[in-house]
Amino acid sequence: MELLIYSPKTSSRLDYMFAIFFKQIVQLPYQVTNDPQFFKSYLGPCINYSLEERINDHEIWIPPHTFLFEQDIRPQPLSVKDYEGMPIFFQNNHSKASCPFDLFAAGFYLLSLYENYLPGPRDVHGRFTAKQSLAYQHGFLQRPLVDEYGLYLVQQLIKKHPELAFKAPSYAYTPTYDIDVSWAYGHRPLYRQLGSILRDFWKLDLANLSRRIAVQTKQQADPFYTFPYLDQLHEQYDLKPIYFFLLADYHGLDRNIHPAHPEQQELIRSIANKYKSGIHPGILSNQQENQFSKELKRYQDLTTQVAKHSRQHYLVLQFPQTYQRLLKNGIQHDYTLGYADAVGFRASIARPFPWYDLQKESISNLMIHPFACMDGALKRSTENQKDKIYQQVVTLISATKAVNGHFYTLWHNSSFSTLENWKNWKPIYEYIIEQALP
Repeated sequence: MELLIYSPKTSSRLDYMFAIFFKQIVQLPYQVTNDPQFFKSYLGPCINYSLEERINDHEIWIPPHTFLFEQDIRPQPLSVKDYEGMPIFFQNNHSKASCPFDLFAAGFYLLSLYENYLPGPRDVHGRFTAKQSLAYQHGFLQRPLVDEYGLYLVQQLIKKHPELAFKAPSYAYTPTYDIDVSWAYGHRPLYRQLGSILRDFWKLDLANLSRRIAVQTKQQADPFYTFPYLDQLHEQYDLKPIYFFLLADYHGLDRNIHPAHPEQQELIRSIANKYKSGIHPGILSNQQENQFSKELKRYQDLTTQVAKHSRQHYLVLQFPQTYQRLLKNGIQHDYTLGYADAVGFRASIARPFPWYDLQKESISNLMIHPFACMDGALKRSTENQKDKIYQQVVTLISATKAVNGHFYTLWHNSSFSTLENWKNWKPIYEYIIEQALP
């Protein structure tokens, strides 16, 4: 049974939200009409998205906010309130409305990452932080609110049309890994090795110096080389991971093993032959025009694969420049969307979705795969306390499963070592996997 939506006006923003709700969150055939007489005579499920009150006696009436018909980007006067346990904004004052807010407009504000385009403070890396977000400030960062809006709307339709049939995607889990530094001590140029030894002496870090010498003399395995352990996990739990390789030039925060090193090349090839993989553009790729294409060529030459998947190093996103650059270079899927300072749903959705380019006011061909949980953010937000870690993870997984979403985790190979206060995180990660399995 087809859903009929009446709207006297249309816009790219509105078309986008119809597609998100009725193609992504649920699969429900629909058509849009601007003919009130056709809408009035329709006997099936229908939504009246207009200010014309009650055209059809069995409609869902949602009075529209002007937001989806605007063409600019400017601060919005938002007031967040609670409605049946859901945080809502873009409220209306129509007593006969089927719900007291424009859920299409609210969903678009969150999903388009509208607040990321607005002027305001950024962190030291130029990133929009979780604490600046509407979701964090109003306590719904750990809820996929856009999914909840979509499912709420479908439930209202079912109340009027119990025979309504639709398909819902199946819950899925995908672990992803950023390979920033493949080896903690090995395969570095002599000048970097000598510099590290001198730094250990200067800090009187004899334990690190001892490990460094043991690894260099092959008396001990390199602590960051955790790939066999990950292989075993993937086989045990039948997982389909995605790896992202940092292939930048050595500079500042891009401190990877050089992509010309034979051991690094062999590692990348071996992983790319077994698993889905992608590029991990370095910090400089946001600053120098030709840097991204240079790293992209390195990936494609090494793997003999066309790069379709990407995640920015340090999660540096500049809107809309970063995503426009990815599209220009043939990237079809990006996995950067998430916060470095908190766990949760950055776009308030728990599934992949097409990016909406606010600058061009158009739906793009770039699919965004948001992650809800990153190793560093989880450790910092829980102060490394196991009970808090488990509580936060279960909350995120449960919220994702409740909406039949797709749960993504972001981990680093270095986080399975005992260095940098990562001791005992292997069992924590295994617990996360077990909870996240379908």
